[in-house]
Amino acid sequence: MKYIRLFETQNRSELIQLKLRFNQVDLDYRVLFENTLNVADAYGLGARGVILEVSEKDLEVAEAILLDLDLVRLSEEENFNTFLNWYDDFSQRIGLLKDTDLSFRLVILIVFVAVFIMGIVFPLLLLLSSME
Repeated sequence: MKYIRLFETQNRSELIQLKLRFNQVDLDYRVLFENTLNVADAYGLGARGVILEVSEKDLEVAEAILLDLDLVRLSEEENFNTFLNWYDDFSQRIGLLKDTDLSFRLVILIVFVAVFIMGIVFPLLLLLSSME
């Protein structure tokens, strides 16, 4: 079953309202990072929030519920393209990393960039400086 990201929030009451309504109409949905919100509050989530995903077949009904509750959040005006949002979306498409936390995926990126610089860029700079 394919799930589509529908809503993102750091507010527990919004999440509870949506879960109650989705359960009332028996929608197929899943909530990501809910335990982090419960344990570490919004500070543990960083720049992102709890993600609510809905199955493709229930998408229209879920969007109608969002409109009914005035919780439309992932619209074009608020979906800004920051690096963290881009990297989160990009790295979630990688099989081994898709279920990991964003902070872990950022550490992987930093290690990759450091290895690239130390393994390729730095030796090239040394080679170029020794030619002069």
